[in-house]
Formats: sequence, C-alpha cells, structure tokens
Amino acid sequence: MDHYQQRKSKTRQRILDAGWDLFRKEGVTDSKVTDICALAGVAKKTFFNHFPTKDDLVYELGKKNSDQLLNTISALCSTTTSTQQRIEGIFLAIAKRMKASGAIHPEFMFSLLHSGQYGSDRGTYIFKDIFVTIAKEGISCGDIPKQMNPDAVGNAIFGFWFALNFTRAYEGHRVALKQLQSAPEFIAAAIAGSQQ
Repeated sequence: MDHYQQRKSKTRQRILDAGWDLFRKEGVTDSKVTDICALAGVAKKTFFNHFPTKDDLVYELGKKNSDQLLNTISALCSTTTSTQQRIEGIFLAIAKRMKASGAIHPEFMFSLLHSGQYGSDRGTYIFKDIFVTIAKEGISCGDIPKQMNPDAVGNAIFGFWFALNFTRAYEGHRVALKQLQSAPEFIAAAIAGSQQ
C-alpha cells in the first residue's frame, strides 16, 4: 500500500472510530456529521469522500462489528469439538466484547443489528444459521439427542442471543452481562435435559 492509500485508510479509520464513540454515547439521530468530523479531526468534505451519508457510516460500523463476531465464532468452531464448548465459547466471547465496548445507546444498538446486516444480505439471520449449523453438528456427533430438531435448537440459541441485545439496549450492558453469565449453562442444561 502506497503512502496515499495508507493515509486514506487511517483517515477512514479515524472517522469510523469517531462515529462509533459518538453513536455509542449519543445515538445516531443526535450525532451530527459535523460532530463526527470534529472528533475525527477531518473536514466535512473528507467525511463525505469516505461515506456518502451518515447511514453509510452506521452500515459500515455494523458490518465491521458483525464481521469481528463472525470471525470469532469461526475460529472457535474450528478449535473446539463439543457443542457445549462451542456454545459456551460464543457467549463468553460476546461477554468479553460487551465488557470491552461498555454502555451503548439503544438506538445505535438497534442500528448495528439492522443496518450492519451482520456480514450478509440476509440480516441478523446469518447468526441463526450459524446456531442451527452448530446444532446439526451436535446432533451428528451425539452431543445433542437425535430426536431434537436442529432448527428449534438453533432458534432457541439465536433467540437468547437476540434477547441479550434487547436487554443491553434497554436495561444496559451490566444487566445483559449478568444474564450472559448463565447463558452457556442454561443452553447446555436445556440440551442435556432433553436427553432424559
């Protein structure tokens, strides 16, 4: 990458960082492009050279956020074999990310869920598909009883994940973190209980 491209990339990252910080504290609606520019140390024209609209910045932040989580899940699934370890690992990774990012404005939380499309054109349902795949693999290896419907198991895990996002948006990240602590055990117990 030449000097111009490096500078352009750093400028774009400063805008992304400023947008994240401002949206997280103030929400999307109350955050103005001029405030993002001031925080990033760029001119308004520079902002619009990188992002045609504020919504494009939100979309990029959502995609980046979801891609990071997808990469974490992918790495976890490739290094663990038991279904319980995968589920526990996913929710522990979510907890770690939540602790690191702290409180987040409810409007921005929902903007991340919806406008970022979570790494696919199908919206947040890519996570549902991942959880269903984990359930199918759990059934095929005997971790989950064969009589279980993988779509139902995957939907239950997805539902818990999605509910955590609502909890985080409306009750705060500390409440969601408390709920997250019980997630792996709850899901594992539900799967194990179905074997009896």
